[in-house]
Amino acid sequence: MIDYVVSSDGTRIGFERIGDGPPLVIVHGGVNSAADWHRVAAKLAPRFECFVLDRRGRGHSGDGPSYSLERERDDVIAVLAKAGPSSTLFGHSFGAVCALEAAIEARIAKLIVYEPPLLARESPSVADRFQALLDRGDPGDALGDFLINQTGMPAAALAPLQASPAWGRMVELAWTFPRESRALVEELGDPGRYAAVKTPTLILVGADTEDHARKASELLLGILPAARSLTLAGQGHAAHRTGAQLLADAVAAFAAT
Repeated sequence: MIDYVVSSDGTRIGFERIGDGPPLVIVHGGVNSAADWHRVAAKLAPRFECFVLDRRGRGHSGDGPSYSLERERDDVIAVLAKAGPSSTLFGHSFGAVCALEAAIEARIAKLIVYEPPLLARESPSVADRFQALLDRGDPGDALGDFLINQTGMPAAALAPLQASPAWGRMVELAWTFPRESRALVEELGDPGRYAAVKTPTLILVGADTEDHARKASELLLGILPAARSLTLAGQGHAAHRTGAQLLADAVAAFAAT
């Protein structure tokens, strides 16, 4: 079922309601959409009603005349208002930053974040290089260049990703990366602000993920007053693709306690 809310700037934000049970709001990461979380949501659906939102500019959601991390935060808060204060809020990657920002203000029962890029504050040159490659007309080249040269993805791992159904959606959404990268550089601020989040929190990290993601998770664990961490064996940054059952089980176990 597709439902909608109107965010603070008038942008219509769409989300999919999947399953039945206590509310669980899922916020996807960069160059993703709600469609990339169908497998995880399907595994959670017998136990939770998942509100899988399309972040602005993709899927069922509109886009506003201006972009900022604050707008993204307000979008999440609008969906949470629909889901209710008993919601568990789960964000992945850039979506985890959006979730952290929302959790400062919104009433939620629990918070789960998977590898928010708090230490991956790319310089403006990263966004500029990505944009320059986009302007040459091949978003796939721009995305591949970023994954290998900026995130440290092994070149051998790129081909299987390019052969997967997810790649086409990622390429289609590549245009969103520069503005999100710039938002991290310009707006993120001191992660110490997240000490204001008193909500019980689970920090998920993949055992095989990049060093900056592990360090960011360790940093956040030391900031949040009611947090614990869990490492997912055999997973990297994209556990929603490579370990959907393992990820869903970890989310469900924490949300249900």
